[in-house]
Amino acid sequence: MRRLQFSLRSLLLFVTVVAVCLGVGKMLFTYLATSAQDRARSGKSGANLTSIYGALEHYHYKHGCYPPAFIPDKEGKPMHSWRVLLLPYLGRDDLWARYDFSEPWNGPNNIKLAKEMPESYWSPFEERDCGCTSYLAVTGEEAAWPGPVSRSKCTFPLPRPTVLVVDVSDSGICWLEPRDLPLEEALRALDDSSNGLKLRRSRTGHFQFASTRYVRPKEDMSAEEWRSLLFCRPIGQAAQGISPNKNAGDRSRPDEKDNGVKKE
Repeated sequence: MRRLQFSLRSLLLFVTVVAVCLGVGKMLFTYLATSAQDRARSGKSGANLTSIYGALEHYHYKHGCYPPAFIPDKEGKPMHSWRVLLLPYLGRDDLWARYDFSEPWNGPNNIKLAKEMPESYWSPFEERDCGCTSYLAVTGEEAAWPGPVSRSKCTFPLPRPTVLVVDVSDSGICWLEPRDLPLEEALRALDDSSNGLKLRRSRTGHFQFASTRYVRPKEDMSAEEWRSLLFCRPIGQAAQGISPNKNAGDRSRPDEKDNGVKKE
């Protein structure tokens, strides 16, 4: 009887140890799989931002300035987004040829393109079918994108980089829509405790963004240093060098597909 009790106790102990090991193993496997998936997503998002940066640089080389955040209608209301203006520089001449600048972004023809979002505008953290993008420009007179006017590189405070585009979680903004992230909201989004939009972080804890020049964030960057990257000039300095965008008033289709919006 004693020998039987000993056997039962040993069996129960063995079963318990095996169950614990299996549970821990499953948790470890799930963690490693999730970490690998997050690394892959972060890498893809970073590649998208690099692609957008390259398109912006190509546009700047072609026109001498970055595109405006939006092209307004006659009343000054945003009508077309910078994301549309970059289509030829992202290799999407097909979408560019089908986009109609004579109607708003959500007009009967243009809205059909919503679900054909370019690869570079799709965040792997989001659902693609909705046509929403996570990559938003930081807009405002003190930011890199002052609305319907363009900035040239010479107006930025080099060598300090200025953030052009950020990766935002759950933006709910269609990639065609001429709506982005105002500077004030971007500053609030730096705070993880904010109830509004949040800037997506990489696995190393850095915010994901594209700027006027390549920069590798320091591991110990302070909140103030992050804030400074959102401004196109030192805080408090008067605005200067903002050039009207020659392309903003002309919504006609260019003769050359890779020519941005037709110049006057």
